[in-house]
Amino acid sequence: MPAYASSYVDPHASDCATLSAMKSSRAIGSWVLAALAFATVAEASCSSSSSDQSTAGSAGVSGSSGSGGKGGAAAGGGAGIAQGGGVAGNNAAGGESGSSNAGGGEAGASGAAAATAGAGAGEAGAAGSPSCTSCGGSCVDLLTSTTNCGSCGHVCGCGSNSCTDGVCDAHVLAPNQGGPVALALHTGTLYWGNDADQTVSQVAVAGGAGSVLYPNRTVVRGFAFDTTRIYFTRAVFNIVESELLDGSGNGGNFTNVRESGPAGIVSNGTAVYWANSGSGAIRSAPLGKLSTGTTLIGNQTHPYGIALDGASLYWTNNAAMGAVMKLPITGGTAVPLASSRANPYAIAVSAGYVYWTEQGDGTPNTGGVYRAPIDADGDAGAIATFAENQPSPNAIAVDASYVYWSDSSAGRIMRAPLSGGAATPVVINEASPMGLVITPTCLYFADNAGGQVGAGSIRSHDLE
Repeated sequence: MPAYASSYVDPHASDCATLSAMKSSRAIGSWVLAALAFATVAEASCSSSSSDQSTAGSAGVSGSSGSGGKGGAAAGGGAGIAQGGGVAGNNAAGGESGSSNAGGGEAGASGAAAATAGAGAGEAGAAGSPSCTSCGGSCVDLLTSTTNCGSCGHVCGCGSNSCTDGVCDAHVLAPNQGGPVALALHTGTLYWGNDADQTVSQVAVAGGAGSVLYPNRTVVRGFAFDTTRIYFTRAVFNIVESELLDGSGNGGNFTNVRESGPAGIVSNGTAVYWANSGSGAIRSAPLGKLSTGTTLIGNQTHPYGIALDGASLYWTNNAAMGAVMKLPITGGTAVPLASSRANPYAIAVSAGYVYWTEQGDGTPNTGGVYRAPIDADGDAGAIATFAENQPSPNAIAVDASYVYWSDSSAGRIMRAPLSGGAATPVVINEASPMGLVITPTCLYFADNAGGQVGAGSIRSHDLE
């Protein structure tokens, strides 16, 4: 993962103009990953007498001088958007202070004594705040300001009400969940499977309490929908189940046959398609009625994630020498788009490309995120790399500008520009994010929290 440098502002700068210039070029602070302490940079106020400086504790930020620091506390698809088809899937508050003097400068208050800026247009940060950037003529801390989080004018949205290290913190939509993994969005409602609680649960993205839609449902690994029904795979119970979206269903095997390790599932409005990881088959069945299902192709090696466009199905063969495959939606001959891959996992298709995560070869930090044209036909030279050396890439989603993925063991959600460039974190300091869904404005994810009863949650985060 690329390093993010932070410029240091010299506390011994000889005049306010020098300090202001240095501050205006200050880069955003380093991103802090899960379980790492926040190391702050001490800054000085520009005054005629002395320079006070304060530091922040672990995951905390100092408040304005004279009031003490506040410690941070860990917080315990849309049009043109493609979601991964497999499993997919802190708050620090800093004090700010500043007042303009008659000379046009801004000075931070230090204790009871006000520092005086020079006669020019210099500005000084509030003593005790870790950074001071001029946004609209006001001194703000880009690391903690919810209305200028990471950059001037970036207001934390999608329910977020705090900013840590220049990243808006996630908002909890549904707390106290037991091991959420797969996550899906349908007509304004999020659905997920809880491994520990053994439920299919739901919550509206607009807010409100989450609820159990269907209890006693074990190891759910994917969702699909029609106008009245929800379809989901149960990997251990070995069935594909169909139930009414209003919660009044009475259970049962949708295909009336045993499916072996069903995982990813998708729908095109006419039929559902899923990957049977145990039997190595890609299967389908018409929507809305019981069917024994149709095997479109067999002899695959642990097929897992699945996606579709108007003409074809795409899936990952989750094996040490795995592959990304393509098959006409009506059946026929499957072709590999990428071969000899290290455990390809979740998959998404968008705008002529297929995107996937790889779990790696079993050694630390060997996961990655990749893309290939849908007509690549195994051309290794056509594969693009968005990120390598990832700890545990999981779910994947794509919009018009970025590819997103959850990295469960690193406690973060990352993204990389489709046009190329470095991967950057969108969400940090989570326990173990897995399932992932994006809309044009918000990102939603399932924080598995190690599968512990009551420790997981469904969360939202903005995409700015």
